[in-house]
Amino acid sequence: MAYADKTLRFVVAPTSALAGVASGMSAGTWAQMTPVPSNMNSTILVGSVTGNMIPYCNSATWNPFSKRVHILGEDHNWGTMREVVYDVASNSFSFVGDFAPGIGHGYDHYEVNPFNGDLYYKAYHYGTGGQLWRKPYGGSWNSSFQTIPAFQQVALGCCWWSGTLTGGGTQGAFLIYNQQDGNVLGYNPVGNTWFTQAAAPAGQYHGVMAYSPTKNVAVFGGGNGMERRIWKMTSTRTVTELTSTPTGCQIGIYAGGLVCDPVTGDFLVLSGGYIWLLNPDGSGTWTQQTGSRIPPAAVNDPLANENMMILPFPEHGVIGVLSANGSSSTNLYLYKHA
Repeated sequence: MAYADKTLRFVVAPTSALAGVASGMSAGTWAQMTPVPSNMNSTILVGSVTGNMIPYCNSATWNPFSKRVHILGEDHNWGTMREVVYDVASNSFSFVGDFAPGIGHGYDHYEVNPFNGDLYYKAYHYGTGGQLWRKPYGGSWNSSFQTIPAFQQVALGCCWWSGTLTGGGTQGAFLIYNQQDGNVLGYNPVGNTWFTQAAAPAGQYHGVMAYSPTKNVAVFGGGNGMERRIWKMTSTRTVTELTSTPTGCQIGIYAGGLVCDPVTGDFLVLSGGYIWLLNPDGSGTWTQQTGSRIPPAAVNDPLANENMMILPFPEHGVIGVLSANGSSSTNLYLYKHA
């Protein structure tokens, strides 16, 4: 005799427009964010060269306390960084304010401490090591928070290592990958201490960095002269070079966007009109994504267009890509890998 399944089930409705779009996506698909976030054009389309604030920002950061994405960027020669947030609950962009941590650039220079919501920014000043700025959750920027104990250049990668790490603390560490000297610098906010880890060849520019909380590893590399080279650092700060990217795939600022997939813990690279998957286990394996996983034409390719940045939404299992068409329009697409 067959019995009907009478188990009581509750279906929780999505609590935001983004949650609704993300939950309705199948693995390996793209979807345009609808309804279009309010104030997106008026907030992002600010600048006198390209007409938008994306060129000096290729990667944003997620705040698990405010449920917002922080964007710090500017157009070429704008003079001051613009602080913008995307609020998931209201599906809206808003301008927070201008601040002047250095002379231009920015890119992948900032991260949120996922343990308390504080925002950190690696501020560069030409000819000096620069400062580490901090904006406590709910507070204001402290521009003299820390002097960075090594020379830093203007185009580098950062990430927040939240797991166990030699030299880190109970809140992990803020990591800076600086191709100028080939080292990774780490700031432990609990111990108020720094460490330096020799990492990769020195003297280059435009590197990027990302961390996987699932696999507790960071990967970094790319940039001028090393567009296909990438390294991995483990929790013991052991650094090894991984398999180079496949032909057609590059990494680095204006070469290929790097982000951790929040579901698998592997890494995604947007480059050459495709998404490439990097599994960092062992020496690393690369897989080109095809079919429905190919980015839509409206998603700018960093190899051909500097007006693109990645927005992480780890709590929704997707990443976002914010693109601008000069000073005319913007669009936000979501990608669900797994």
